Amino acid sequence: MIVKNDLYWEFCVCEWCGSSEFTVEFNGPDRLERLPGTFQIVQCKNCGLFRQNPRLNWDSLIKFYPSEYRSYSNLYKHHVSNFKYFIHQFGNWKKKQCVNRYVDKGRVLEVGCGTGGFLELLLQTGEWHAFGIEPNEKAALFSKERLQIPIINGRFEEVELSRSSFDLIIMWYVLEHLEQPILCLQKAYNLLDNGGWLFFSIPFLEGWEARLFGKYWAGWDLPRHLYIFPINMLRQILNEIGFQIVEEKCISSGHAILGHSIDFWTQEWESRHPHIKEWLMRVYLSIFGKIFTLIPLYISDKLTISTTLTIVARKK
Repeated sequence: MIVKNDLYWEFCVCEWCGSSEFTVEFNGPDRLERLPGTFQIVQCKNCGLFRQNPRLNWDSLIKFYPSEYRSYSNLYKHHVSNFKYFIHQFGNWKKKQCVNRYVDKGRVLEVGCGTGGFLELLLQTGEWHAFGIEPNEKAALFSKERLQIPIINGRFEEVELSRSSFDLIIMWYVLEHLEQPILCLQKAYNLLDNGGWLFFSIPFLEGWEARLFGKYWAGWDLPRHLYIFPINMLRQILNEIGFQIVEEKCISSGHAILGHSIDFWTQEWESRHPHIKEWLMRVYLSIFGKIFTLIPLYISDKLTISTTLTIVARKK
C-alpha cells in the first residue's frame, strides 16, 4: 500500500492466473468526472487479462463515485425531465425483454442496482420477489424507500447471503468495477439455485468503438473500471466456474455511450481548439446527431460489435 496525493494505492496480481508480470498499455486521467489523478491499465503477460495496476483501494476509489455519477443521478426521477427518465427506462425495458425470453418469475438479485430503475420494471409484473445490493449509500436508500424491497448497502464481495437462494442474478455494468470479479462470478454461481440464470453486461473490448477510440474508449472509464475481459477469456472463466453461456448479444449500446468516447477523445483539443470541440459535441448531442447515429448503432447491435456486450448464462 502506498499513499500519494491523499489517495491510497495498492498493487494487485492478475486475479485469473495469479501472475504479477504485465505490460503497461497506457496511462490516463479520469475523463468522465474529471477528478484529479493519473491511472494505469496493464495487460497480464501470462493470460492477457486487462486490469488497473496499481489501483485505488475502496476507501479512496469511492471518492470517484460522486452523487451525480451517471449511474445514480440519471435515474432519480424527480431530478430529471420526464423525457430523460423515459430514455433511461427504455434501456431497462430492452434488458427486461432480454431477460423475459428465458425467465419471467422467481427470486431475483440485482448486484449494483443503483436507484432501482430495472428492478422497478420487474416488480411491475407482480411475478418477482426482488432483492438488491448497492454500494452507494444514497442510491441504496433511495431505491429501498421507493421500491419497498430489501436493498443491502454494501459491496457484493462482502455481503453474506444463503446458497441457492435466487433464480436470477443481474449485474448490468458491474463486473468491471469489482476488485475481485472472478470471485464474484463464483459467488453468483453459489447463490443461484440449480438451473438459475445470470445476466450481465460488460464493456466489449472486441467492439468497433474500442478499436476506433483506443485509450479514449469510454469502456476503460478510469479509475472506476478495474478489469476489462477479452471475450474468449471470459468464456473460459464462466465455463470453468460452472456456467453455460446461452447467448451473447448487444442490447443496450447507444448514443450516450458513444458520446462519452467522442468527448474523451476531443478533451485533448480543449486547450488548443476549444470552439471546435464545443461545436462538435453540440452537433452530436442535438436531435440531428441522435437521428444520424440511430441506424448505425442499431446495426452495430445486430452485428454484435457494439461497445457493450450482454452475456446470458445458466448454472449447469
